[in-house]
Amino acid sequence: IAIRHEGGFLKVAMADGGEELRWQACFDPQDAVESLRRARLEKARSIGAHLETSRKKPTGSASTTSTVSSTKEEAEMVRKVITAQRNALNNAYNRLLASNRSALRGSSWNSGRPEDSGLINVFAERRAVLGLGELDSLAAAIKSNLRKLHDLESN
Repeated sequence: IAIRHEGGFLKVAMADGGEELRWQACFDPQDAVESLRRARLEKARSIGAHLETSRKKPTGSASTTSTVSSTKEEAEMVRKVITAQRNALNNAYNRLLASNRSALRGSSWNSGRPEDSGLINVFAERRAVLGLGELDSLAAAIKSNLRKLHDLESN
């Protein structure tokens, strides 16, 4: 762990820091609460969308055209949501990078598909940085919507 203080810079090996230091360096209680809230909200939205889709099942050939049209509209809406979520994830990463530039040095970030970035998905690239949980939850929401889009397009 690198600690910057008014007298300079101090590096302490995580293994030498003790359990409490390791826990504090990698865990932000407010971030955890917010991540849990976002995950529950995304799950509720997913269940609501699934229920709405199941209620709109076609009953005959006349309604098939309108169902296909509504499925295409829903897929387009999900694409727009994914674009907005990717923008939010990129913005969150840029805020985190601005406050932790040296800690995030060397991590890979794909701004076109930020949910696939190494910082989020590759254990070797993980960093002990407060705020990383927000990136994780935003990426999880994007991946959930990508699965939903896949389901809509495959039907």
